[in-house]
Amino acid sequence: MGQVHRSVVGGALSCCLIVPGASAQSSGGADDPATQAREEFLARLAELAKSAPPPEPARGKRTISGRVMTDVGEPLAGVVIRARREPDPPTTPWVHPILEEPPAESTLAESLQSSVTWWYRSREAVRETTTDADGRFAFDDLLDGQHDLQAFRRGFELTAIPDTYFGRVSVPAGTTVDFVAIPVALQRFDVRMADGTPARDVTMLLERIGRSVSTRTVSWTADHPAIVLSAGDWYVTAMLGGDRVYSTDPRRAHYASGRNLVTIDPKRAPELVSLTLRGVPAIEGRIVLPIPGFQGSVFVTAVRLLPGDEPDPSLLTGFSRTRARRPSPRSEASRHAARTESDSIHGTRYRFDDLAPGRWYVGVAAGEKPEPLVSAVIEVGEECVVHDFVLPPPDPGDRVLVRVLDPDGEPLRDCEFLLFTERVLPDGRSGGSASGGVTVVRTGDGRFGVSKARFQDRNALLATHPRFGSRAIELAGDRQDFTIRFAEPAAVALRMPGYAENARGRNVSIEAEPLGAPDFARKRIWIEAGAIASDGAVDLEKLQPGEWRIRINSDPDPDDSRPGCQVAATTVELAAGAQEVTLPFPALGDVQIVVGAGARVALTLSPFESRPEDGERVRRFGEPDADHIVTFHDVPPGRYEVRGSGNELMFVDAPAEGRLRFTPAPINVLRVTVSDPTGPLARAGLQTGDLVVAIDGREFQDAQQLAWIRQSLKDHEVTLTVERAGELFEVVLARDFMDGRSEAGGRFLDSSR
Repeated sequence: MGQVHRSVVGGALSCCLIVPGASAQSSGGADDPATQAREEFLARLAELAKSAPPPEPARGKRTISGRVMTDVGEPLAGVVIRARREPDPPTTPWVHPILEEPPAESTLAESLQSSVTWWYRSREAVRETTTDADGRFAFDDLLDGQHDLQAFRRGFELTAIPDTYFGRVSVPAGTTVDFVAIPVALQRFDVRMADGTPARDVTMLLERIGRSVSTRTVSWTADHPAIVLSAGDWYVTAMLGGDRVYSTDPRRAHYASGRNLVTIDPKRAPELVSLTLRGVPAIEGRIVLPIPGFQGSVFVTAVRLLPGDEPDPSLLTGFSRTRARRPSPRSEASRHAARTESDSIHGTRYRFDDLAPGRWYVGVAAGEKPEPLVSAVIEVGEECVVHDFVLPPPDPGDRVLVRVLDPDGEPLRDCEFLLFTERVLPDGRSGGSASGGVTVVRTGDGRFGVSKARFQDRNALLATHPRFGSRAIELAGDRQDFTIRFAEPAAVALRMPGYAENARGRNVSIEAEPLGAPDFARKRIWIEAGAIASDGAVDLEKLQPGEWRIRINSDPDPDDSRPGCQVAATTVELAAGAQEVTLPFPALGDVQIVVGAGARVALTLSPFESRPEDGERVRRFGEPDADHIVTFHDVPPGRYEVRGSGNELMFVDAPAEGRLRFTPAPINVLRVTVSDPTGPLARAGLQTGDLVVAIDGREFQDAQQLAWIRQSLKDHEVTLTVERAGELFEVVLARDFMDGRSEAGGRFLDSSR
């Protein structure tokens, strides 16, 4: 795209368009068709520029006024106050300088007029005035919006009240702004090294006492040894070397002076201030990573070696992965978790500062391994020591090999990986925890080396490829070699009849979850509303064949980023190739439940036949409003159970006519839901929908009796009396499976007949 340079000559706008390849150095001759097209285009543009009139001045009705006073309370005249408002950006329907076909005359004229208007208004938006003898100023006829104000006066530092950055402040039109003017002086410095050698280029840290907004850094050179400082007291620190990113921290420099107090008195000429740069005892450097794309965490530990100490690697172990020091008598002489910053080009930087001179033993560990991969003894004197560590390549014995093949059995060159670890909760339930990217090394022939340093009791590796989808394998046992082979993917076209009528105004998302993968390592596919056609048609990304659970989630608030609640779901068996899945979008409504006056009880609404794996997707939570009404939105048709915060229970049907009163039913049975057809509950003969009416021969009529029975269970096994289709039978089950653990393959829900 070309650039337009504009200038005003004698009140008229001249426009010069710089077109790529249109310079005098262009290789095309005068008879070249492209050259002729450019010349014709520029001629048309120049002719239009002559006729582009300036727009009418934009005037508003707002005012910004204020006053400038010195720090001793006297008005200051002659201060230049500049106000600027950013104009609206130009609207240019045509943006390309040269097209295959020249633009229409009207389009070109419209674009040019828009640019001209913006050019004039951007200059018109800058207003300038000076303070009068009383120090006052005012801007009239301003448009609404924010205006940037800046004050200038030679010999003074001007700051808006309250403090801002060097007299610059942004305020809305219609505001009163006052400035304080403080006299300034040129303060000369003489900066030398500890041996008396003159310093050439240093960074000065200037800290205005009592005013943190005045803290800043400036460059000082021997050729220009004076710095402008306003009247008052300052702390001045000179720094040399180190990382410029941390130029405001003297500890990160290689050399630094003391924190010197400098007083600027406008009634006296400033005296020369001498600063001495001394070395900062520190160790810093880079950690050169062993392979491109290395993603393992790196930890650096430094321990001071006392006289007679040898560099024993055990001195570097026993630290937690925090900034805390190891609790030992040596802790006052140790440092851990050095400041490290990611650097995608050079690796990782580290630094230890506030060090005492002497011998320091420094080691680098990667991943979860406590022992250092590389270490060194570094002598620290009165200055910073730079030392780089080069990490060795990973030990092949510390990796498992994973071969990734396409549907034809050919090795895949590239793939993305995610490692999942099973997370067991205190109540025995488990869930997946993705540990992010893992360290993966391509070893050739479609094999990838995956670091074992992160592996725990149970892990799964998920491989994802854009052409085939995702497939997970469980990394179990002592095996060193695994194979992931993608099958021909399924291309699923999802159709949602009723979407156009029932999804209007709602935040809708689609979720697809594989049911064949390990339960703690399932990658869910999310599709937001923007990808869904108006008739409810959407194409899912490539999915591996197998059993999938497809859900529709809805949230009544379009501005809410949460996925909302499940309103429809289906389980399908996907095969390779194109196929269509139909999942109707139901008519949704509200369920309103009235609770007792004064009872601030929260309610939970769940489908009667909800499955354990549905989890929080199907539960709706609500609290009573000022009229003691709990409203649940976006509820699809069906039977639901309503529970209070005290586990009170009642059943409702949606859609519900009018408002329902919360009248809990007694909890006198346990309703069985089976999630794993091969789990212990299913093997014992239980099915979803069974009702447990007694435990070890004891019936219960309310939640309190049920809790007492559960607490009194002592044996390893319990006998359950189960009712199914009006008939009773008994089932013997391990007592631990009554607690809802995931390995039970199902759960028992408090319910009512």
